[in-house]
Amino acid sequence: MLAVILLSLFAIFLFHQFYWRRLNLPPGPMPLPIIGNLFSTIDMANIDNQLLELKKEYGSVLTIWIPKPTVIVGGLEVCF
Repeated sequence: MLAVILLSLFAIFLFHQFYWRRLNLPPGPMPLPIIGNLFSTIDMANIDNQLLELKKEYGSVLTIWIPKPTVIVGGLEVCF
């Protein structure tokens, strides 16, 4: 019985991390639970080229989780 409860809580946690938190945000790379895209997507030594590649893949407005969601606007044409 305890295993079913723990498995259900884990399933709810995964649903919250992978779906519910991303529902109303712009597209972006899939974050890992708790740490986001900190180690999986972002290369801090080459962040300018990394953001240009993400802009090509996801568009001018994208979300990066470091570990909280950060919306990045990739150009002036989106602002005006």
